[in-house]
Amino acid sequence: MTDGVSRPYLFVCGCPRSGTTALTRLLSTHENIALGIERFGHLASARRFKLAPKHFEKDRFFHVKRGDTFYRSLKEVAGGNYYDDLAEKYDSCDWVGDKRPDLYLSYPQLHSAFPGAVVLFIFRNIFDVAQSYKVRALNTEDDWPEAKGVMSAISDWNDSLNMTLAAQKTMVIHSIQYERLFAGEDLDIAPIFEPLGISNVQRPQNFFDNRLKLRARVLENERGAILTSDEKRDIATHADFAAYRELMTKGSVLI
Repeated sequence: MTDGVSRPYLFVCGCPRSGTTALTRLLSTHENIALGIERFGHLASARRFKLAPKHFEKDRFFHVKRGDTFYRSLKEVAGGNYYDDLAEKYDSCDWVGDKRPDLYLSYPQLHSAFPGAVVLFIFRNIFDVAQSYKVRALNTEDDWPEAKGVMSAISDWNDSLNMTLAAQKTMVIHSIQYERLFAGEDLDIAPIFEPLGISNVQRPQNFFDNRLKLRARVLENERGAILTSDEKRDIATHADFAAYRELMTKGSVLI
């Protein structure tokens, strides 16, 4: 296909720090999938949702305009070559789309603008999400807000689960458990691609090997930001574990 408007669309979302970028990069290793990394992040906000099929036409997708997202050049993303690789296969791809972590806040608008889209929601245990929020908040060289720590993680996590459960009553949203996908050894990833009609998927071993190396570096960076007993108590008190269990047991969970 060469017409971006006529293609089916794929979107990835999940509570921030839950593996949305990793899932997006995994999907884009397939020759028939081209996903942006918050390519139109500013156009998909719940308050000012402007995302439309026209944004995925080739000329528009590879031309960043002011107000599209947080980056000014495609070369700023994922080492600089990510969008170059997408450009090479874009004309022949069957699926195009984007990822934005908090797209769950815009489910109704997304469903209205892209009624036939496939949506993948990745979820992760709250303790690791909160730990990651804390690490980002403590990093003075990061653009992550200092106030966006453990309590923000709990609030965002709860919202992501409950909004996804509510939206699943009117639209199809497939869920993926982070730990099973990225922590399991030799996991069959084929179920992730089944909603896209893609079969005979080979596990990209280099991708997973690199994920292991990245995880080792992340763990090293997180050692100085272990959750305190008070923070763990806040999680135990305020995190919506009932929603987490419900999502895990629903038939829409792919992995």
